[in-house]
Amino acid sequence: MGNKKPSKNSKDKIQSPTRRIFFRTQLIALISYLLSFGIISIICLSLDINKNSLFYVAMLTFALSSFICAYYAGFKIHQNGLITGLLYSLPANLFVIAASVIINGFKIDFTVLISLFILLISSMLAGVLSVNTKLKPKRK
Repeated sequence: MGNKKPSKNSKDKIQSPTRRIFFRTQLIALISYLLSFGIISIICLSLDINKNSLFYVAMLTFALSSFICAYYAGFKIHQNGLITGLLYSLPANLFVIAASVIINGFKIDFTVLISLFILLISSMLAGVLSVNTKLKPKRK
């Protein structure tokens, strides 16, 4: 008699795919951050790059990973590219900035602010570009 399953309202139906995309985006961000940073680290060690240019190489790597993460989220959601790119890549970006601050001895300087700004701009740009990407119609 009382074995009725709770009906799913429209709010649950909307949130479930969004949650799934959010967690997939975070997984893609983690993989892209680790892979790109590992590859760039090996390249920097083999080319013996000086310490002054390591910041720029790391920022390029992190910006590219942030771009990939936000592009995926914007491509899947296909609306509000600026906000989507920013919000879906924000946890990974904040983790990278927090790790940088911890490694730096909890000293927040101008490079941390520049890093955060670059990561946020690359995320928002990727979100806008992904939403405006035209999908090819499938042939029947």
